[in-house]
Amino acid sequence: MYGPLVLAGRFETVSKEMTYGGMGPKSGAQSQVPDIVADTRPGSWIEADPTRALTFRTVGQSKATELVPLNQLIHERYAVYWKVDRKG
Repeated sequence: MYGPLVLAGRFETVSKEMTYGGMGPKSGAQSQVPDIVADTRPGSWIEADPTRALTFRTVGQSKATELVPLNQLIHERYAVYWKVDRKG
């Protein structure tokens, strides 16, 4: 969350077939959301993008992820819930 906005991690674009196909998961079409390994304070693993309003990115993670307001995502895979493993 950023104020009242729900932030979502942006992943790859999906095809029209994937968007308008039948209901339910398709074999081989599953993607794994990367875990966050950090202090539980979001400020320790998220930073604002200074060039774009309401755009953030993860830092210090195995895979960089862009975070944007959920209402901006259309025809893309995304995640809004994250497993956070405490950094040792």
